Amino acid sequence: MEHLHIQPGEEFKTLQTEFGDWKGWLCSFAIDANGSTVGENGNSSSLSSPFDLELLKSLRSQADCIVTTGETARTEHYKASKYAPIAFLTRSPESIKEIPAFSQRGEFENIVFSEFDDSALFPEVKVALEIKGFKKLLFEGGASSLRSLIAQCKTVSILASISNSADPSLIDPVKALQGLIGDDFQGVITKDLVTDTNRITQWSISTSPAAQ
Repeated sequence: MEHLHIQPGEEFKTLQTEFGDWKGWLCSFAIDANGSTVGENGNSSSLSSPFDLELLKSLRSQADCIVTTGETARTEHYKASKYAPIAFLTRSPESIKEIPAFSQRGEFENIVFSEFDDSALFPEVKVALEIKGFKKLLFEGGASSLRSLIAQCKTVSILASISNSADPSLIDPVKALQGLIGDDFQGVITKDLVTDTNRITQWSISTSPAAQ
């Protein structure tokens, strides 16, 4: 574990440098110490800190495409991003037409995947987006979709940020990750950072042989 020192006003630039280098899928989550992605208000906002918002913006600024599900988009009331296009995975495109990302469109065109094979969804989406020139994919869906992504793609990178703790250094990142994705994985921590408010771990995750 390493303490991440950030000068006031340098949060965005520092986080860009620290987490901006990836290829393929990077899955970003704000979670609590038990791995939950949903707070008392029914979405992730009560789990997040101002640091998490800066982290999200920095990741989006480095992504070629942001990928989410229809359920997450509806729950979080998704808005268009000024950094990258958003790809929505949903079998009911009409169910997301009223969210801000569609009712108040940004400069990037929305992408909707509505016809897909559930068992091969994420590899198919990855190929389709790579054809468009998108190499760095930022996934912001829910926990169940994340588990499907891991099972289908075998190896992914997960960035988990835990806030709202009196002492972030005392958080057990393994327990938090197990709460998020379960026990059927093989994971290696590639970064383990702590700030005054957050514990941030980056993982290389693959499914265990028994789960494949």
